[in-house]
Amino acid sequence: MNRKMKKSKYSYKSFIFWGLIAAVTVAFFVAVIIGFINNHKISKYESIDHVIGQQAYQQEGTYFVLIYDSTVQNPDIDENVFNYASFANANKKNEAVYKIYCFDIRNTENKKCLASDNNITGTTTFPSSGLNASSSASMLQVAEGTLPLLLQITNGEVAKFYEGENKINQAFQSIIDANSK
Repeated sequence: MNRKMKKSKYSYKSFIFWGLIAAVTVAFFVAVIIGFINNHKISKYESIDHVIGQQAYQQEGTYFVLIYDSTVQNPDIDENVFNYASFANANKKNEAVYKIYCFDIRNTENKKCLASDNNITGTTTFPSSGLNASSSASMLQVAEGTLPLLLQITNGEVAKFYEGENKINQAFQSIIDANSK
């Protein structure tokens, strides 16, 4: 019974080599999964951050606020909003691609800005009470028949606004065209 002890076929070098291969493979799959999550296609308003009342003026930098009516279905504008929101989500680090927030006019708090006439450009505050109560030049007022509206807010003030589907779609498309890779 003279058995010779066999040496292990596996050396520490091969163990390190295959360990590194496994680590790189796992890192690759994690990167793909994270990229997929970050670049997912937005297909409903609930997937976009919403603001209520004065929050519309309290975000940082320049951004869009889409004022819309959740009880009205509008496939043309909806698809463009979702495309832009997906594009903005994929280009978060690009300052020229503005983040978008939604502002549902059917929210009880948001209804306070409904009025008979628009007062949008240059506004910095949201009404603290209902329809046409003590309005001022700095208070947001939206006529219900003008929805949807897209506000471009910079440093807490409405710098521009886009009224109607065509102008909103053009605003989105111009940013997408200017910043596509």
